[in-house]
Amino acid sequence: MGDTQAAAEAETHEVDGHAIPLDLIALQRDFYAGVVALLNEEIGPRLIGRDAGEPSVIADDLYNGVRAHYARAGGHVFPEMSRRGLSVAAISAVDVALWDILGKALGVPVWRLLGGRRAASMPAYGSGGWADAEHIGAPRVHARADRPGLGITVREDFALRHAM
Repeated sequence: MGDTQAAAEAETHEVDGHAIPLDLIALQRDFYAGVVALLNEEIGPRLIGRDAGEPSVIADDLYNGVRAHYARAGGHVFPEMSRRGLSVAAISAVDVALWDILGKALGVPVWRLLGGRRAASMPAYGSGGWADAEHIGAPRVHARADRPGLGITVREDFALRHAM
């Protein structure tokens, strides 16, 4: 499979956050190529004619149906419980987009559609660990060279950036 590029654009309001350097994401090229293929070949066709105003129904349908035939072919007795990382990543992208479409159609922010404000602030979850230790080191060294403050905590880095 050749190089595949995927881009996502998001606009948020009233959110403070921190992100990893983009060169760490380059390690995931094959992963993202797989997600793009799933979106184009399996998930996309399942969305044609569906009501975008039913994000939960569509997400459930996709989660319970995508790639089950591959799992069965691989000998998994319960395909719904087999490895689903690529599928979940692709379904999540669609799910976020559907909630955004619904919110825009109703003129309501997505956080309100999902039940409203529960707290003034809350921690966010980020995951990773897809690359082995041997391949993680080089981008981190490069990132540290580009960003001297990387060796400090996120709070320290955030405070320094806002003090400038």
